[in-house]
Amino acid sequence: MKSRNLPASIRLRRSLSKTLLYWKFLANQFDRLWQAFVRFAETTQEPKVTWRRDRWGRSYLEIYDFSTKKHYRFDSEQDARIWLDRDRFQQTETQKELLEKNLRNLKRL
Repeated sequence: MKSRNLPASIRLRRSLSKTLLYWKFLANQFDRLWQAFVRFAETTQEPKVTWRRDRWGRSYLEIYDFSTKKHYRFDSEQDARIWLDRDRFQQTETQKELLEKNLRNLKRL
């Protein structure tokens, strides 16, 4: 039976079904692309800098180095900057600028 001979409601349902399948396909492709981006972003080699507090309420900086998979603790921002400059001298200027911006943003919190 040809689709022209079908009632309008059935043709509409078929059309909507095809459209819905198309949008589900696009959403699935977008989700796969987004997950790939997230995995890429998480594998960055840039150290993660975080302000923390110990159980006595004292603040300290914790730096997680993705390349060595180690945590480093610093009591002052100056000590952290010295460590970043000394142990990360191979980094490009752009990466250093991002780290400094991250430290400034964390300091504001």
